[in-house]
Amino acid sequence: IPPRIMAGVCPREYPVRRSLDQAVRTGPRPNAGAFCRLDGWMVEAVAGTRRLGQLAGVALTVVILSTGLYGAVFGCWRSPQQAAYSAVKMPVFLLAFVILSGGLNMMLANILGLRVTFRQVACAMLINLAITGAILGSLSPAVLVCVAQAPGPESAGALTTYRLLLLAHTAIIGFGGLMGNLRLYRLLCGLTSSRRLAQRVWLCWFLVCVL
Repeated sequence: IPPRIMAGVCPREYPVRRSLDQAVRTGPRPNAGAFCRLDGWMVEAVAGTRRLGQLAGVALTVVILSTGLYGAVFGCWRSPQQAAYSAVKMPVFLLAFVILSGGLNMMLANILGLRVTFRQVACAMLINLAITGAILGSLSPAVLVCVAQAPGPESAGALTTYRLLLLAHTAIIGFGGLMGNLRLYRLLCGLTSSRRLAQRVWLCWFLVCVL
């Protein structure tokens, strides 16, 4: 195990190698809370390419459900049709990003010196999006209240309302994305003992995400 996993990434409940290995093999089923905490066994599973299928499957489910819910809540301000469209668009857009940029991120990581497979990269990116999605999903009830209280699209101030909602939408997604990327950096620190290497890889991935 890279020293950074044992020293700083793993939580206190897995201080011993044997306990961590057992958690990786037969540990708790991953969920949105485990992704947000980024439990130590989860980092070790990605580093050791174990349970990647299960992690990716649960992360994919969290992304689809949470971002779909958030998209529907924000889209319902305009119409039910817009809510349905947004509920489909957000998960599809995020998953398309994983598919299109996963290969590039793998290539950049290997060029910089972090030896990872496409499965590891895709799993790490899905965990990142699952954390972002969990935050968006948790904020959906509060967003729904705001949308329900806002003037409708047929009102006199509809344009101003739309701009304010769009600004709030951008800020919320930006916050969720930032939290997900911070956890992604922590995950990268668990894949290598070099913090500098993890920083370089994270920065490249972040630039790919922004561009």
